[in-house]
Amino acid sequence: MSQDEEILAAIGKRAAEQSARFPAGFPYDRNGVRLGIASLQDEVRELYLEWEANKRTLNLAADRVRHELLDIAGIVVLMLRNVPE
Repeated sequence: MSQDEEILAAIGKRAAEQSARFPAGFPYDRNGVRLGIASLQDEVRELYLEWEANKRTLNLAADRVRHELLDIAGIVVLMLRNVPE
């Protein structure tokens, strides 16, 4: 499995976890988009805090940074599912 395939699989897994956390998902309406954006803000804040706490030794925090980035990607996937084409 290539690195890209591993990343996509990890995003799919995290999207499923986020879907369990938010069973209604993020409907494409005022409240759904607001909830999705608030969730993204929370995850970006957590990512920033990980970076801030570990910026001098960032390699030691790679698993936490990866975790937060996958959470962000999972939320984006859930939001994208409901955006009309």
